[in-house]
Amino acid sequence: MVKLGFWQLDRGHQKLSIEQKLEQRQKEPAMDLASWQDNINTSQTGIKVQFMVQASHQPPVPDLVFLDNQIYEGRVGYLVFQLIDVSKYTAYSVALLELGFVDGGPDRRVLPSVDYVKQPQFILGRLYRKQANPMSRGLMVEKMKTTQDQAALRIQNLSIKALQSRWNQTLFPYAIQPLSALITVNDDADIGHAISNQPNVNASKGTSNQFNAINNQLKVSKDLPHPWKPLSMGSKKHFGYAVQWFSMATVLFLLAVWFGYRLYQQSRLSV
Repeated sequence: MVKLGFWQLDRGHQKLSIEQKLEQRQKEPAMDLASWQDNINTSQTGIKVQFMVQASHQPPVPDLVFLDNQIYEGRVGYLVFQLIDVSKYTAYSVALLELGFVDGGPDRRVLPSVDYVKQPQFILGRLYRKQANPMSRGLMVEKMKTTQDQAALRIQNLSIKALQSRWNQTLFPYAIQPLSALITVNDDADIGHAISNQPNVNASKGTSNQFNAINNQLKVSKDLPHPWKPLSMGSKKHFGYAVQWFSMATVLFLLAVWFGYRLYQQSRLSV
């Protein structure tokens, strides 16, 4: 028990260090996605990036990925991702853009419908990876349709490597969670009108100021929630478990001392 307590204590300090690093990254300014460089020795989770979103050209409808068994505010559902084109800014072809959490429907044979990004737009986002699901291995892919007949995949683990192999494309090593509102397919007419009225806006090289001006003119569709849970368990829980293990070890030690004292007293009385 003491060893388990020290193990939880050590894990708590590790998680605390990660939490402090994540908090610091939230204060740092966003970098252009084109300037981002991967570091295999350091997690890039929490780093903020900005770039022009381009939907991946996979007709007729962009592939949607539904990560199963997600919980948000006590509700069970999916975390939905869309494949986007990042080949203009990175050495990778595509990336996973998080569209948000959606409640699971009553029929698991059909996925709920979600609005997706179609038109170019400048966004601010942050990078993250999901930890593997301990209850399952591999993607466990199911080809499915949404209630509006959108092509989609349902998976149990967000494995970048496995998805990259499946799509046979170089996949950006982190998912991207938007920090700015996404303009989805239902706003196409407004987007086209706003962009056509903006002088000298290049969809691939637009600046944040230009597209912020466009976004301010649009009726942005209501966003799905974007849960931020970069760690499966925070440092406080680890420290709490450590206290529990140390407490149980202390109680067990005191019980052993008490029983030992009782046996000693009984042996003295029997002499």
